[in-house]
Amino acid sequence: MNKTTLVDFLKERFEEVKTLATTTPQEAFYFKPTETVWSAAENVQHLIQSVQPLNRLLGRPKSYFAEKWGYATHSSRTYEGGG
Repeated sequence: MNKTTLVDFLKERFEEVKTLATTTPQEAFYFKPTETVWSAAENVQHLIQSVQPLNRLLGRPKSYFAEKWGYATHSSRTYEGGG
């Protein structure tokens, strides 16, 4: 998987979540079967709050990462090649 494919995949999944959130009736979206179980709305809120810091970090210029952590001592691997 290359970067463009990954970005497209993430955009498609985002649109699916957005569609689900906007088409689900309010009563169902905010429904909690028990006090200890999150509603669909709480799950979406959690995803948004979890992704925002990562999105801000990954939006920084590449030079930020080199300054902060230095350069890799090995060549990059492909997505398909794995770890």
